[in-house]
Amino acid sequence: MTCGETVTGNTYSAPNLLFGNSGDHIYNITVNHTLTLVVSSCGTDSRFSERISVVSASSPSTVFDRCTGNCGCATSSGTPMQVYVQPGTYMIVIDSATTDGGDYSLRVDCVYGSA
Repeated sequence: MTCGETVTGNTYSAPNLLFGNSGDHIYNITVNHTLTLVVSSCGTDSRFSERISVVSASSPSTVFDRCTGNCGCATSSGTPMQVYVQPGTYMIVIDSATTDGGDYSLRVDCVYGSA
Protein backbone atom coordinates (compact mmCIF):
# COMPACT_ATOMS: atom_id res chain seq x y z
CA MET A 1 0.00 0.00 0.00
CA THR A 2 1.21 3.53 -0.68
CA CYS A 3 0.30 6.99 0.58
CA GLY A 4 -2.91 8.23 -1.03
CA GLU A 5 -4.09 4.74 -1.98
CA THR A 6 -7.55 3.30 -1.38
CA VAL A 7 -8.14 -0.46 -1.30
CA THR A 8 -11.40 -2.36 -1.04
CA GLY A 9 -12.21 -5.91 -0.06
CA ASN A 10 -14.10 -8.09 2.35
CA THR A 11 -12.97 -10.26 5.20
CA TYR A 12 -15.79 -12.84 5.06
CA SER A 13 -13.61 -15.83 4.22
CA ALA A 14 -10.19 -14.41 5.09
CA PRO A 15 -7.96 -16.40 7.45
CA ASN A 16 -7.45 -15.19 11.01
CA LEU A 17 -3.77 -14.19 10.95
CA LEU A 18 -3.15 -11.79 13.82
CA PHE A 19 -5.94 -10.58 16.07
CA GLY A 20 -9.25 -11.76 17.49
CA ASN A 21 -11.47 -14.47 16.06
CA SER A 22 -12.20 -13.04 12.63
CA GLY A 23 -10.45 -12.93 9.28
CA ASP A 24 -7.77 -10.30 8.69
CA HIS A 25 -6.55 -8.42 5.66
CA ILE A 26 -3.05 -6.99 6.03
CA TYR A 27 -1.51 -4.18 4.01
CA ASN A 28 2.15 -3.17 4.30
CA ILE A 29 3.25 0.43 3.96
CA THR A 30 6.85 1.63 4.03
CA VAL A 31 7.60 5.23 4.93
CA ASN A 32 10.97 6.89 4.46
CA HIS A 33 10.32 9.99 6.58
CA THR A 34 8.78 10.80 9.93
CA LEU A 35 5.11 11.47 9.22
CA THR A 36 1.52 10.95 10.29
CA LEU A 37 -0.46 8.11 8.74
CA VAL A 38 -4.11 9.09 8.36
CA VAL A 39 -6.21 5.93 8.13
CA SER A 40 -9.84 6.10 7.03
CA SER A 41 -12.40 3.44 6.27
CA CYS A 42 -15.24 5.73 5.25
CA GLY A 43 -17.36 3.90 2.72
CA THR A 44 -17.21 0.65 4.68
CA ASP A 45 -20.47 -1.30 5.04
CA SER A 46 -22.11 0.16 8.16
CA ARG A 47 -23.11 -3.36 9.28
CA PHE A 48 -19.43 -4.32 9.54
CA SER A 49 -17.86 -3.36 12.86
CA GLU A 50 -14.31 -3.16 11.56
CA ARG A 51 -11.22 -2.90 13.71
CA ILE A 52 -8.16 -1.20 12.24
CA SER A 53 -4.70 -1.69 13.73
CA VAL A 54 -1.38 -0.11 12.78
CA VAL A 55 1.44 -2.41 13.86
CA SER A 56 5.17 -2.80 13.37
CA ALA A 57 5.97 -5.12 10.46
CA SER A 58 9.09 -6.37 12.27
CA SER A 59 7.22 -6.99 15.53
CA PRO A 60 3.45 -7.49 14.98
CA SER A 61 2.81 -7.51 18.72
CA THR A 62 3.86 -3.81 18.76
CA VAL A 63 0.56 -2.04 18.14
CA PHE A 64 0.90 1.71 17.50
CA ASP A 65 -2.82 2.37 17.41
CA ARG A 66 -6.06 0.42 17.17
CA CYS A 67 -9.64 1.53 16.85
CA THR A 68 -13.05 0.04 16.28
CA GLY A 69 -15.92 1.61 14.42
CA ASN A 70 -17.06 2.87 11.09
CA CYS A 71 -15.40 5.57 8.99
CA GLY A 72 -11.82 4.97 10.10
CA CYS A 73 -12.73 4.72 13.72
CA ALA A 74 -13.58 8.38 13.39
CA THR A 75 -14.22 10.56 16.38
CA SER A 76 -17.62 12.17 16.74
CA SER A 77 -16.27 15.08 14.68
CA GLY A 78 -15.40 12.71 11.81
CA THR A 79 -11.61 12.82 12.23
CA PRO A 80 -10.00 9.55 11.05
CA MET A 81 -7.30 7.68 12.96
CA GLN A 82 -3.91 9.43 12.91
CA VAL A 83 -0.68 7.63 13.81
CA TYR A 84 2.68 9.41 14.06
CA VAL A 85 5.41 7.08 12.75
CA GLN A 86 9.15 7.01 12.19
CA PRO A 87 10.75 5.67 8.99
CA GLY A 88 10.06 1.96 8.64
CA THR A 89 7.56 -0.61 7.46
CA TYR A 90 4.15 -0.91 9.10
CA MET A 91 1.21 -3.23 8.69
CA ILE A 92 -2.32 -1.90 8.55
CA VAL A 93 -4.59 -4.70 9.66
CA ILE A 94 -8.34 -4.64 9.10
CA ASP A 95 -10.49 -7.23 10.79
CA SER A 96 -13.74 -7.36 12.73
CA ALA A 97 -14.39 -6.40 16.33
CA THR A 98 -16.75 -9.40 16.35
CA THR A 99 -16.48 -12.76 14.61
CA ASP A 100 -18.29 -11.46 11.51
CA GLY A 101 -16.56 -10.34 8.33
CA GLY A 102 -17.56 -7.53 6.07
CA ASP A 103 -16.94 -5.31 3.08
CA TYR A 104 -14.57 -2.38 3.55
CA SER A 105 -12.91 0.55 1.85
CA LEU A 106 -9.57 1.54 3.40
CA ARG A 107 -7.59 4.68 2.58
CA VAL A 108 -4.18 5.75 3.88
CA ASP A 109 -2.81 9.25 3.48
CA CYS A 110 0.55 10.58 4.66
CA VAL A 111 0.97 13.99 6.26
CA TYR A 112 4.57 15.15 6.43
CA GLY A 113 5.82 17.30 9.29
CA SER A 114 5.53 17.24 13.06
CA ALA A 115 2.67 15.64 14.94
